Amino acid sequence: MSDIAQHIVKLGREKKRVLVLGHPHADPDAVSSVIALGEILESQGAKVKTGIPKNLSKLGKNVLEKIGIEITINPPVDADSIIILDTSSLEQLKEYEEKIKSVNSEVIFIDHHHS
Repeated sequence: MSDIAQHIVKLGREKKRVLVLGHPHADPDAVSSVIALGEILESQGAKVKTGIPKNLSKLGKNVLEKIGIEITINPPVDADSIIILDTSSLEQLKEYEEKIKSVNSEVIFIDHHHS
């Protein structure tokens, strides 16, 4: 198991508060990733909040409607760890960058794009 995977499992086992975020104007890729990782962390025991800063794309909304899951828009940034998916830097989160910098949370980026 990779180091990041081991660390994520550890967050669950330690029952940490984890915020899993996608990027603004979240597309199906970001939405699906946030939901999947949120479910994995919850299954390991973490206290999970999932969210998207700002808004969802039309396709992102369609995915959520089809599977019947809600996701929080502009969730509060109050977690021990913040995992940011489908995003390579805080700058991509626009106004959320300052919110995240203002808290003393561990920040983890997981992105499949080349940056």
